[in-house]
Amino acid sequence: MLLAMTLLLTGVYVEAEAKVRGRVVDLKIRLVNEGAPFYLHFPSVQMYDLELQPGGLRWSDDRVFSSALARRAIGSGVWDLRERWVLPPVIEPGEYKLRVWFTHRGGPPLETTIPIAIPPPR
Repeated sequence: MLLAMTLLLTGVYVEAEAKVRGRVVDLKIRLVNEGAPFYLHFPSVQMYDLELQPGGLRWSDDRVFSSALARRAIGSGVWDLRERWVLPPVIEPGEYKLRVWFTHRGGPPLETTIPIAIPPPR
């Protein structure tokens, strides 16, 4: 099954870009599928997660998701998602990496990491 999923996901990748304004991170996530349509299976209704590195702060830490199994059809082309994450005041200004990944089960990981800078408070 893993081999089939690997072959199936050839040409599938994740891109992300972030705009930081103070403690607010506006994120655009793109799942690009240059191949045939397929399904992603999720253990809950949560489709993706974010992690600020270093520090390990996760976007999902203060959220609750239904544990119902979910299946999403991913067609050829681009699937755009947007998220706004308000960072807590305990995050110090500085240079970070933002890891973005899909929380699906089975198959290779679909993730990316982008640099972000948290400015000092005004």
